[in-house]
Amino acid sequence: MAPGALVRFILSAVLGGALLYADIGLGAFDQLRGGMAAVLTPFRAVARFPENAMGAAAAHFRDREDLLAERDALNARIREMRVRANSLDFFAAQNDDMRRILNLRRGLGGEWIAAEVAAGGRRAFAGKISLDRGQRDGVLPGMAVVDEMGVVGQVARVEADAGVVNLITDGEQWLACRVKRTGALAVVRGVGDGGGELAVEFMNKDADLRIGDQLIADGEAFPPGYPVGEVVSVDRPPGDIHLSARVQPRAKFSENRILLIYASGAEL
Repeated sequence: MAPGALVRFILSAVLGGALLYADIGLGAFDQLRGGMAAVLTPFRAVARFPENAMGAAAAHFRDREDLLAERDALNARIREMRVRANSLDFFAAQNDDMRRILNLRRGLGGEWIAAEVAAGGRRAFAGKISLDRGQRDGVLPGMAVVDEMGVVGQVARVEADAGVVNLITDGEQWLACRVKRTGALAVVRGVGDGGGELAVEFMNKDADLRIGDQLIADGEAFPPGYPVGEVVSVDRPPGDIHLSARVQPRAKFSENRILLIYASGAEL
């Protein structure tokens, strides 16, 4: 080793040892180190800003995704509960209908068959409904169909497990009745115009018929005395031998789920 290099090495070693002794043994650089740390702190914060920002953004998006997932789960739960509630309401209403029909059947004479309106079989606008009972259940054409309020119609066609009923509001449906107040005979026909009314046919112009009179069923096919409807208008046109009257049926055609078929009705 050259003399100059050896001298520099010895001086460096001595200076290094002195600095180490001053720092470790005497703590001479503690204040300097604290000041340098204070000076460098903002630079460290700036250097770490991108990392911290990325971490905060990632945490935000994770929290947002968690909230969105929780919201979707809650909405799905709400929809499920609504479906269950609607189903419970439907079955409760169906049970109420069945209970009323069973109570009605107990109070009526003759033989009766309970039938449910078939799914998609409600065609009140066309004057017809479909039932889930047919020939296998003893249903025959001509049998009367009623609800707890009044006469609904008459079986027009039957298959093995289904039947089609002409509502009394159908334009081709005729029904023999009596005026409950006077006992007078009357014949009503479905108007068939979608208004859900009946028209009194062939009643003498001077007959005692008033608004509010109740019409009841008469004849073999229909349960005698069962409500048909209420007279809502009476007109006696000049020059005509027959009066003109409209009747509002008692039956609730659009609300029934379960009906009774009068099994004593004769085949047409």
